[in-house]
Amino acid sequence: LRVGREINGEHVRRARFLKQLSQAVFTDSSEDTQRLEEIRAKAGLNLTTEQKRIDRYRYVRRVIGTPEAVCAKLLLVTKAHIALDEEARRQCLSSGMPVQNITPASPAYPLVTAKVKKAIFNQCIHVLNGCVSDNSTMYVCIGERDYRSTGEAVVEYKSLRGTSKVEAVHSVLSRSFNSFRNFRTEILDARATWA
Repeated sequence: LRVGREINGEHVRRARFLKQLSQAVFTDSSEDTQRLEEIRAKAGLNLTTEQKRIDRYRYVRRVIGTPEAVCAKLLLVTKAHIALDEEARRQCLSSGMPVQNITPASPAYPLVTAKVKKAIFNQCIHVLNGCVSDNSTMYVCIGERDYRSTGEAVVEYKSLRGTSKVEAVHSVLSRSFNSFRNFRTEILDARATWA
């Protein structure tokens, strides 16, 4: 999602918000997750958060729900963070802190700004148009692996997301049009100086 570009990089809730947006789009396979949990419990493995993240990427398939469900979840996450922004503003007001003309470092500075809302709404339109969906199998089975030397075999998967011709065209167009970003203003400046 393009929302991350619009969010203040130093906001304390930024990472949680982006993670919740990702969770709104993707749903983990309960079958794959349960299998990993059973193996970990049987082997007595205590993994770090990073190890679990790597395992999830390699051994757990994720699906994108229906456009309506995904859009509804995105809006619910956004609405929840708007409520948190309002609560932070109320707390700052009650403690006598300024809430007008504030910098991004202020606790009253909202996470969900007008730019973030616009990005969310644009992404919802994109989702509802069917541009973000799983129409076919999105994973290739690479093979079975011995899970962390436990002697238990688990299937490793490779995602095909982002490998379509459409994604390739998008990336080429994005790079091509990036150089034209300020082209219009430069032409207007040139015309103004010419006259």
